Amino acid sequence: DASGAVRSQTVGDVTTPLPGAPAVPQIITVDVQAVTDKAILTLSATEVQRTFAEDTTFNLTPYLSRTLGDSDGRTGPDADDSETYSYEVSGLPVGSMVNFGAGDVQVATVGQVITYDAGNNSTLPAISFKPPANFSGDLPTVTATLVTKDTDTDSNGPIATERSPAEI
Repeated sequence: DASGAVRSQTVGDVTTPLPGAPAVPQIITVDVQAVTDKAILTLSATEVQRTFAEDTTFNLTPYLSRTLGDSDGRTGPDADDSETYSYEVSGLPVGSMVNFGAGDVQVATVGQVITYDAGNNSTLPAISFKPPANFSGDLPTVTATLVTKDTDTDSNGPIATERSPAEI
């Protein structure tokens, strides 16, 4: 936020104040709204279909990459630690296990989104999943999503959340 004082006065022409016209002080507050620098999650174009044995874990990490956002027009990504990152995996059948490098989380309901909060750590975590026991066949569309949000606490109003999904 920035603030300053402005003096306002009635003028007869462009530059001459009218005699006896009172000066009226004005306070103007300017809020510079935070802008979320969207990070992009992409899936390797050469890995469209993957086959792996039932009851095994599929490691997504080698097939994903993330690029930090650059919405300010300067050279290079904005890596000022003002953004927070979270990762989501969705579209897995009930009973599947998802791991972000910090322990398994089971998909308990249809349509459940498993989320990992990475804080302001922009490094791509290890992401893997294991379908339910004895599952064989084609998986539905599984989506990994990178969610980015600026953490500026002194802006008035909502700060946009940016989502970057990668379908597997």
